[in-house]
Parts: sequence; structure tokens; C-alpha cells
Amino acid sequence: MFEATDVVAHKNSTPALWHSITEGGRTIAEAVTLSTLWPYLNTTAKGDGHPVLMLPGFLGGDASTAVCRAFLKRQGFNTLPWLLGTNTGTEEIQNALLKRFLRLRDNYRQPISLVGHSLGGVFAREIARRFPHDVRLVVTLGSPIATGEGESVSGIVRMLFEQVSGKSVERARAAILPTDPGSPTGVPSTAIFSRGDGVVHWRGCIEQESPSTENIEVYGSHCGMVVNASVLCAVADRLAQPIGQWQKFNRSASGHCMWYPNTH
Repeated sequence: MFEATDVVAHKNSTPALWHSITEGGRTIAEAVTLSTLWPYLNTTAKGDGHPVLMLPGFLGGDASTAVCRAFLKRQGFNTLPWLLGTNTGTEEIQNALLKRFLRLRDNYRQPISLVGHSLGGVFAREIARRFPHDVRLVVTLGSPIATGEGESVSGIVRMLFEQVSGKSVERARAAILPTDPGSPTGVPSTAIFSRGDGVVHWRGCIEQESPSTENIEVYGSHCGMVVNASVLCAVADRLAQPIGQWQKFNRSASGHCMWYPNTH
């Protein structure tokens, strides 16, 4: 289990330089591996057709989540793009996302699952916090959810964010997260993280332990999470749970134990 000290110990820690330098190459390798395994992943958990909204990471758009959405659609999930262009992290983007979520809620008239990569996961958790009865579950992929500041994000990404959004990471955090960002949302939530993340320090990506939260470790990069076979299988497994019957991930029962390090 992760202790409270694990969550706060990342203060002033950024990803290892080697992980940051090799991000691009490892992402390509994960995509190639997925293309090889694609025909054999059809036995992964099947969906019930409920709506799943996917939120891209910073400077990503629907193209960045296309492979993940295609995989989940094949497995029987009604995956939805966010349709908001590039995720710049601005207040305008946040407001537009909220409006899209509310339109989808009114259209489908059933709880919606939210899957967010990186910054998209931060947005997903805060939607769940505001509208817990309208969100079925949340899955975050390498999202900086366990810190109220920007300590865990690499310096380059931090600089880009501040240039694009026009705000410091701290000011943006204060606007998005008026409460303790690491506190549970009240909605079943899964944080998928990698110790090899080259963009966000892994300890900044984990949920506080509670009956409705869990953390799943995978091997891989940050950008590659949306094309990583083990990540996609874990996401499908989480989304496939019957509504109201959420249980924590059973690594042993997954059939792919070697894909998920034993972090307990």
C-alpha cells in the first residue's frame, strides 16, 4: 500500500533526467508494441456500451487519444472525443469542457466515465468532484493529481504550460483546484502511473488510499500511456465493472501479472 509519506515525499522532485530524455523513443516503442499485440488483446474486458469521455493531456487533442478510443470502442465502450481542439489548460478550455460534459450528461441521462491523460486527468477528477452523481468512475493516466503546486512536473513542460496558458502552474492550480487536489473525489477513481514517467514524477500521480481509490503501476513512459498495451487493458478492466459494483484491480486475476509490478 502507499502511505501518506509516499504522496508528500515527491515535494521538489521532478522526473529522472534519463526518463525525460528517453520519453520520445519509449513512446514510439510502446506504439510499435501495441500494433504487434493488437490482434491478441480482443479478450480484454468487454464494455456495456456506457459513455466514456476521453480527455487529452496538455497540448494534446483528440488525435492523441484516438488509438485508446479505438481500442475501447472495439471492446464495447461508447468512447467519446472531447471535441475542443488542443488542450492548452486555459480557463476557456476548462469552461468549454464543463459545457461539453453537461451536454453529454443531459443527452445520455446516465453516469459518464471519464478517462484523462496527464492534465486531462486533473480536469476529470474535478468534474467528478463537482458532479459525483453524474460520473460513473474516473481513470487518470500519469496525471499530476497529488500535489497542489508544480514541483512534480518537468521544467520544460512547466515552462511550456506557463507560456501557453499565460499563468504560472501555481495560479492555474489555484483556479482549477480550490480544494486539496489529492483528496478523494467521492467517485471510484483509478490512477495509472509509471515510475519511468519522464514528464511527471510518479509520486505526484497517485491517489490517496481509500475504499474508492486505487493505484495501478505500469511499465512505460508518460506520453506513451495512451498507446501502452498494459494501460489500455487496465483501463478496459476498470470501465467494464458493473455500475455500483466497483472493486479494486486484481493484478493476479488479470492474466498479465508481468505487465503490472507488484507495488503492495
